[in-house]
Amino acid sequence: MADDLGDAEIQVRSAGGLALLTVGGDLLGRGLRDVVSRFDVSGTLLGNTVVAASVEAEEVARVVVPARRARGDVALANVLGTIVHFVGLNAGIIALVKPLHLDAASRHLHLPVAAGATLALCALLAIRGKLGRAEGVLLLAAYTGYLAAAIAAA
Repeated sequence: MADDLGDAEIQVRSAGGLALLTVGGDLLGRGLRDVVSRFDVSGTLLGNTVVAASVEAEEVARVVVPARRARGDVALANVLGTIVHFVGLNAGIIALVKPLHLDAASRHLHLPVAAGATLALCALLAIRGKLGRAEGVLLLAAYTGYLAAAIAAA
C-alpha cells in the first residue's frame, strides 16, 4: 500500500509539473508576442537569443556541479545529449503540432550557425579529446560574434 501511495504521489507531482510547464509555456508565448508587437522586436531574434539564453541558464547551472567535481564527462555528456534532445525530440514534437516554416534570418543565419557550432564542438572534441579553457574562450567568442550578427541582422 505504501508503494502505491508513493507511485500515486509521483504521478500527481508529474502531472502537476506538466500542467505548470504548459501554463508557463503559454504565458511565455503570450509575453513574447506582446514584446514583439509593443517594441517591434524580431520574433526570430528574440527566440534565438533571449529565450534560448534563458533556457540555457538553467542548463549551465545543471552542468556546473559535475564540472566542478571533476566530472567534466558528465557535464559534456549533458551538453551533447541536450543537442540531440532539442533536435530530435523538441523539433519533432513541434513539427507534429504545427509544421515549421523558417524565415530568411533563420535559414541564412541561425540555422547555419547552429549547424556550424555543433560541428565545431564535435571537431574540437574529436581533435583535442577535451575542452579546456582555451577552447572555452574560443566558443564564447564565437557565441559573442553570433549574438552581434543576430542583432545586426534584425
